[in-house]
Amino acid sequence: LESSRELGEIGDELIVSLRLNLFENDSGYLLLRARIRRIIPSESDATSESLLYGISFQEPSQTERLMLENFIFKNMERE
Repeated sequence: LESSRELGEIGDELIVSLRLNLFENDSGYLLLRARIRRIIPSESDATSESLLYGISFQEPSQTERLMLENFIFKNMERE
């Protein structure tokens, strides 16, 4: 997760809203609780002060987990 503003400290809980493109013409929407696990400065733009956040989702349902896994695997195929 990348943000130009501070979202919290390690251990803080967030509510994350995601729109996932699951199929060619179909999107899924998720609203998940997550916990900040890691914070590092972004190297994508040396002039900005954006931060990269490592997060872990807190108790996603089976359907939410399947949607996330599908999204991750589809994006891994593209690389």
